[in-house]
This record gives sequence, C-alpha cells and structure tokens, in this order.
Amino acid sequence: MSQNFLGITAQQSPNMWLLSCMSCVTTFHSYTNSFTKEDLSKSLPKVRIMRNAFIPYSWNTQDVKETAECSRPGRPKRETGLCNPAHGCPAWTTCQRHSRTEAFKPQLEPENDKSTYEWKSDMKNLLRIFIREKQMTGFKYKTQVKELERFDAYYYYNGYGGTSLTKSMLDSFIYGEFEKPSTHYKKEILMRDFAEFLGRHGYPVYVPLAKSAPQKKNPHIPYIFTQKQLYKLFMKVDSYPLEKTNNRNVLDPVLFRLLYGSGLRVSEALNLQLQDIDLTQKVLIIRHAKNNKDRLVPIAKSLTERIQCLLDTYHRFSADTSFLFPSITGNRMDKSTVYRRFRDYLLMADIPHTSAGPRVHDLRHTFAVCCLKKWVLSGAELMNALPYLSAYMGHTDFRATQYYLRLTADLYPDLVSRTEAEFEYVIPEGGWSYEGK
Repeated sequence: MSQNFLGITAQQSPNMWLLSCMSCVTTFHSYTNSFTKEDLSKSLPKVRIMRNAFIPYSWNTQDVKETAECSRPGRPKRETGLCNPAHGCPAWTTCQRHSRTEAFKPQLEPENDKSTYEWKSDMKNLLRIFIREKQMTGFKYKTQVKELERFDAYYYYNGYGGTSLTKSMLDSFIYGEFEKPSTHYKKEILMRDFAEFLGRHGYPVYVPLAKSAPQKKNPHIPYIFTQKQLYKLFMKVDSYPLEKTNNRNVLDPVLFRLLYGSGLRVSEALNLQLQDIDLTQKVLIIRHAKNNKDRLVPIAKSLTERIQCLLDTYHRFSADTSFLFPSITGNRMDKSTVYRRFRDYLLMADIPHTSAGPRVHDLRHTFAVCCLKKWVLSGAELMNALPYLSAYMGHTDFRATQYYLRLTADLYPDLVSRTEAEFEYVIPEGGWSYEGK
C-alpha cells in the first residue's frame, strides 16, 4: 500500500499528515478501516481517537503480541481499535469490552507552559508583591495582572532601570494611540494604585491622575413587574412545549423563580454548585459574587421544595461540584442562553419588550421593591429592616439600597409620605444612582 495519504508522506511529515487528517475525519475513518496491520505498523503514526480529538504518539509495535484472539475468554473480538494492555488483553484486535477510547495512553513530551509570563524588568519583585497584596484583600485582579505584565515588558524593553515612575514614562504607557478613553481610564486607575503602593514603601514616584473617566450616560430605569405579569410569566415558563434537545423544561421553572424569589444576580444563580446548597437550613452559599464577596442567602420554603425536587430528579447522580443549572454538556449555563429564553417567555406571556426592558436583571429589582413595599405596608421599622435587605442582596453599602427606596416611592405614591418621613436624608432628590448588574 502507498505511504502517501491525502498527498502527504506520513514518514516524512507526520505533523502535516495529522493536520490533514483533522480536516478530513470521515475520510480518515474510511481509509483506516481498509488498512492492514502491516500498513499501520510501517506507514502511519499511531493516533488515539477520542471524541474526534486526534493525539499523535508513538509506541513500540513489538510490545503487542500478534494474536488473533482476545486473551480474556468469553469476549468476542472486534476488528477496530487496539487493546489496552492494562486490561490484560494483548491482542491486536480488541474485545467488545475494550473500546477504542481505552487504547494506549499517549506518552506526550511535556510542553512549556506558554501561559506563564516571565517577569523581566527591575520592577518585577515589586509588581508581584503589589499583585499579591491586592489579591489578599479580596480582589480577583485577573485583567489587571495582564496589564501589569504589559507594563513590565514596556519597562524592560524601553531600557528603564531601577525603581522610578516618571510622568513621561507613564503617559507613554497609559495613553495608547489607538485605545479608547475607557481603556485609558482603567490604566490610570491601575498605575495610580501601583504608584501609591510604591510611595507607601518609600519610593519617590509620580502618581498619575485619573482624568479620562467616561461621562455617565442616562441611567436605565428598571422595569418592575406587576403580580399579574409575574403570574403569566411563570405560567408560560412551566407550560413551555417539551424539547428533547435541551434541559429548559426542567431547569427554567426553578431558575427564574430563584431569580425573583431570592433577588440573585444572574451570574450568582448560574455559578451555584450542588455543594453550595443547604436545604436543611434553607440557605444558599453565594461565592465570589460582585466585588468578590461571599454571602449566605436564605430562601423560602416553596423555593426550597422546588430545588429539592430538582436535586432528586435531574441531579440524582450528580457530583457535589456540578452546577445547579448546567448546560446540556454539563458545563456552566451561559448568560446568553438565559437571556434568549427569557425573551421567549416574555413573548408568550404578552409582556412587551423594548430596548428599555424588561431584562432578566429586572426580576432582582422587582424582588427588592416588593420587599420594601411589604415592609412599609406591614408597619415594619425601615431603619432596622434596610440593613438586612442590603446584606441579603450583596450591596457593599447603603448607596445601592437607597436606589430601591426612591424607586419604591415613585412606583407607589401612597408610600411616599411614610418613606420620606423616615429617610428624607437618604432618598436623593431627582436623578438615579444605578447599581448595575
């Protein structure tokens, strides 16, 4: 048989041969099914096939005994794939129990980790200490690390030495010619923090000003659902036509009730794992939320029962690290999937959707407003109740929570006198202070 496959000689250029194979999966299978044992051992590099992934590796064909029968009795032989010696089967042809995906594990040479940056400049030790300090105070600091790596390379390749930050140096790094003002602003904040860090350690450096702050746009006014709209929305979620290609019929009734019933952000709900759910205490553990904060979120009995039902059915055999709301592949469900489905349910419930909303995040706003309305009507002391709402929703201070006070007063004029009497100094006059997603 010819050693030329798709116009490329395997022995002379195995890597190019492999790339060609990856673009012709069907053709590869049809060719390999016609190869004989001698062709495979002499001409072609060995390839492990698992989920259409092609991984080249080498073995010594002399280690495989040329027997036609499986050494494990009672296992009929197959003419595809190769046996795994770990199973005690040295045959060239495999038994039914030894599938192709259980073939020899590749002996790949270790590759250099190109994702690890090698710090170069005289600032490298101080930069790494600065990053460690930020991360220890609770900041994730991932995108900032990449920017500091670029600054380290800039400092090194432009010939700067020692420990100094000058105005001309920082201006050249911060204000790139083709960058947006928002990018300049982020660099200004980052380099200002680093300069202040150096100043605290006794280094005389220039501290840049944050002068590129983007102008605030007109804030978005949230959409607050009425109780009738919520009823229609959840009815359509529950009665959505059965689809066998995804898991929306099982997960969405719980997901959207959780967003409204607990006021979680979409990312917080999608990041929930089974180990974060304590149904005995009726508590959810929210990890690494906005501002990298963790918190405990109590949930109602009815919501607990729905989650318990989901665990008993869909997650009956799932691991503790599985996501509560996974994608069809088992990974974390994407936000875009939630948004797309939410639009479907709004359409079915005859709730108009415009550029102003409603959005999925408006379920969180509706939860907060309903809580405040219920407390006011029940005569609760808002001065005592407001800190609980702030902590429950994961706000860092009262400035985000006061936004809901103003919103509640605007939606329910009969509550204005009562809320402003107690929070006249808190509720701002005019304008909005939007907390964002």
